[in-house]
Amino acid sequence: MINEFLTFAEHNALFDVDDKILLSVSGGRDSVAMCKLFYDAGIKFDVAHCNYHLRGVESDRDNRFVEELCRKYGVKLHVIDFNTEKYAADNKQSVELAARNLRYNWYKDLSCRYGFTRIATAHHLNDQAETFFINLLRTTGINGVCGIPVKRKLDSNVNFDSKLYNCYIIRPLLFATRKQIDIYVGDDCYVDDSSNDTDKYLRNNIRHKIIPEFEKLSSGFPEILQKSITQFGNTQAFAKKMLSTTFPISKEDDYEIISLPIGFSSNELAGYLYFALDGYGVNTSMAGDIVSSVDCSGRMFYTDGYVLLIDRGRILVKKNIISKVEDVFPKIFPDTKSILYPIKLKISVLLKEDLDAIPTEKASACLDYDNLTFPLEITQKQDGDYFFPLGMKKKKLLSDFLIDEKVNQFAKNATFALRSAGDIVWVIGLRIDDRYKVTDRTKKILLIESE
Repeated sequence: MINEFLTFAEHNALFDVDDKILLSVSGGRDSVAMCKLFYDAGIKFDVAHCNYHLRGVESDRDNRFVEELCRKYGVKLHVIDFNTEKYAADNKQSVELAARNLRYNWYKDLSCRYGFTRIATAHHLNDQAETFFINLLRTTGINGVCGIPVKRKLDSNVNFDSKLYNCYIIRPLLFATRKQIDIYVGDDCYVDDSSNDTDKYLRNNIRHKIIPEFEKLSSGFPEILQKSITQFGNTQAFAKKMLSTTFPISKEDDYEIISLPIGFSSNELAGYLYFALDGYGVNTSMAGDIVSSVDCSGRMFYTDGYVLLIDRGRILVKKNIISKVEDVFPKIFPDTKSILYPIKLKISVLLKEDLDAIPTEKASACLDYDNLTFPLEITQKQDGDYFFPLGMKKKKLLSDFLIDEKVNQFAKNATFALRSAGDIVWVIGLRIDDRYKVTDRTKKILLIESE
């Protein structure tokens, strides 16, 4: 088992000696087997455990079991508690989807804070088979029947360079069946999730009723299906390569531009577009809506992590770094040197005589330090916002200012304001407020530079 594991990992380039690895461990048989494999193979790792509080005392029992498992292996444990049902209700999601979103958002946070470059989940070949049938029922096309990827980049809404950029989700057990895992774990302890015994969930129905019928036809069904899934993946890769000539993608600033071809029917274009935009989370319904909107410049579509803008027969795609209007961003205190989110800023305090010249580029702001009230806050633009643009003695609505500056819709949605006691002191990257500029009376300067 260990040799197969190491061969599979090497063949798929899952990790190397420089990677910092985090194992997602529920305490069930599969994740315990994954822990045991990494430990027996001498590979260093940390463990992450989510307590969703969905199964009462069972959830807390699992938590305690994973704590004991980590003590046994001498590894660091990261634990988080979720009020999953409340999150699902607040966001109008199923409990399963809510748990997944909570889990992956936490992975992103851990990757940023601790520099993990690989996060391993314990999916195996039987999980792959179940996912295949689930995706068939969801009419996901070839993208769905390609199954669970062995390795994929952990995407992020955070728009800055960090370890997260190089973080991947890996599935190091996708070479093994549930039977092989049972044999490998043997008498080692693990916890059972009672929800796995019910047919309440679609996956369990497929596990208990559908796959056994296929296994009657072929005892090696999960392995056989995996070969077909691999072939589907090869077909998908070839098709995407061909489509790259039909839908050429170019880059401009911080977004990608996809030019739409002519000469296709709406149905054909929607089908091709769905395939071409799959990496941005576009589903078949949205692909059809986009095709119907090709003449509606300015219309925007949102997916999980991206925003797509129709712009004169093209599609502009950009990471959606804002998940909710009420997002709270870091505050700037007198001793703050930099922030990374929602934009990257470098901050310094200078005596006026130490600054040779006031920067004139829009990416920098020189503010009279003594006029500011700390902490400074970064917010999204809001309805009714106004400020006194540098050089003007009258206030101007921020919305009018952006129109005058010919700021496109993408840039408008990503406009942030730096505020002091509620006043906008800098429309970040565009213009400071005249009331906070450096004057002859200025003694200290707050210099902020966007990167």
